[in-house]
Amino acid sequence: MLRMMSVMFLSALVFGCTNGKKVTDAQIVVLAIVGNDTITGNDLKHHIDKLNRSKIDLQNDEVRQSLLQDLVQHRLIYHNALENKLNESEDIRLDVLTKRDEIFYEKILRDYVYFAMISDEELKSLYEKLKTEVRVQQIYIGYRNPNKTFILDKKDVVRNVAEARHLIDSLHYAIAKEPELFGPLAEAYSNDENSKYLKGDVGFRRWGMQPELEKSYFELRVGELSRPIEADYGFYIFKATDRRNVENLKPYDQARPGLLDMKLSYLFRVKKAEIEKNKRRFGDSLLTEYKYTVNKSNCEKFLRVYHGIKTSAEIGTAFTDQDRALELAFFQNGKITVSELVHVMKSNTNKIKMDDRILNDGLKSVALRRIYSDVARNNGFELNDKENESLKNHEMNLMIGLAVNNLYDAMEIREKDIQDFYETNKEEYRQPGLINVSEITSPDMAALNRIADEVKKRNNFEKMYNEAQEIEGFKCSTTGLVSEMNSELIIQKAKGIAAGTVSEPFMKANREYSIIKVMDRKKGDFIPYGDLKDRVKEDYMNFKRQLTFNEWIAKLSVQHKVQIFSDRLASVFDIKMK
Repeated sequence: MLRMMSVMFLSALVFGCTNGKKVTDAQIVVLAIVGNDTITGNDLKHHIDKLNRSKIDLQNDEVRQSLLQDLVQHRLIYHNALENKLNESEDIRLDVLTKRDEIFYEKILRDYVYFAMISDEELKSLYEKLKTEVRVQQIYIGYRNPNKTFILDKKDVVRNVAEARHLIDSLHYAIAKEPELFGPLAEAYSNDENSKYLKGDVGFRRWGMQPELEKSYFELRVGELSRPIEADYGFYIFKATDRRNVENLKPYDQARPGLLDMKLSYLFRVKKAEIEKNKRRFGDSLLTEYKYTVNKSNCEKFLRVYHGIKTSAEIGTAFTDQDRALELAFFQNGKITVSELVHVMKSNTNKIKMDDRILNDGLKSVALRRIYSDVARNNGFELNDKENESLKNHEMNLMIGLAVNNLYDAMEIREKDIQDFYETNKEEYRQPGLINVSEITSPDMAALNRIADEVKKRNNFEKMYNEAQEIEGFKCSTTGLVSEMNSELIIQKAKGIAAGTVSEPFMKANREYSIIKVMDRKKGDFIPYGDLKDRVKEDYMNFKRQLTFNEWIAKLSVQHKVQIFSDRLASVFDIKMK
């Protein structure tokens, strides 16, 4: 499926740029030197952008240094891979060509299929909508995601759909009667952390920023309230507070490419079936034009060998050199061999149940990507800077992965080393232990917190446990010695708590609050080596890989004369890397 570009990038295509961003000194500061290569603040920013930033504490200096160290390691391994000419590997060459074909495939689909489904009238209608933007206040009332078993964060919503609907209807009724209540009620009830403390204000909205919701507030007059709308595990109320004309909209002819891309997001939401139908029709016409044919005899030979394979891991070695040269399909300017199909299928973790139909569909898919790429070149399509960078990064990542795999494949694994590892780490190989946990529970968070503070000050859990049994609404329970493998929440919470230690208060899924104390632990018996050889071997392999990798990186660091300037990290993160 076509990857949609970000709203910010699309806006740049449709709207004029008001403020050109300058590259700061902090972005180009050299953070490390790897041989003749340098790593700058900008390189680190791009590295972080590829990660899940919501889980990264960029204010933590240890985390910053770890991110820089990761980037240094990537560069070291990449240079080692270049020295060993891994870019000339047949697998990497085919992977890069496949990736390149996929990019051209998407370009052709976009220009010849997707854009053909969008009329000038639709584009001009969208352009007219973009001339106006509306300032919005919102209240979002969420309900619990049914796929989440436990509530792990105090900000997680615990109400169900019916409760959320009742609350949003009550808020809507109150605001409809007294419009000035919108801000205070947003602060008090909205589950949108970004806007609730701004009285629900989300600023000016342009058409295309929230496709699922924007019709609800663009149709409002200033001061008008929307009805409750359900989306994203919750309900919304919107209020239009201002409306203005957009000053920096480009002329229609210049904005048209961006308008087409914006319209695609709507196309994929509302015309999926039609898109698939047009893709098939266009693909079939190209297969006919390129005289695509299948060699049935060679396909039967391929299937005979393939059906003798038990697991997907065997596919790389199951075919002889003669088998791999067999041509399975032909088309103008190209052919598909067993070798190419094997390369595509090697990445499957499970063996595919292959028959004639599935094989033909797979061959068609491979052929179409090659044909689309040929069409793109014949029509003067080229990769832009962003696509070329993406292709280069793809090749780099493949080379890094192959270099690391080659390192691990060369490791020597001896039975004696595995046994020694078991003896050294014997404590890890016990039967599940037993644990005894006491719990104080209450639906009153404030009351439970008072007990928790008392326990923390005076170390008197047992006394407070006994007293809590006499307080209405409190529940006290003790598990007795049960297996640590017990799946109950109280045992799972107790796993990280030392014997004799009291937990911090935590919330349970049933809206109750608890503190627990691990009263006792008893270790399980040792499991004999012979009963878990495979597990110990896997653990040793992981240990050996990490040790080998660290030694390798240390050697490469000396070889390439690595210098890391950790003291410069602060200046880079001062720009807040937005």
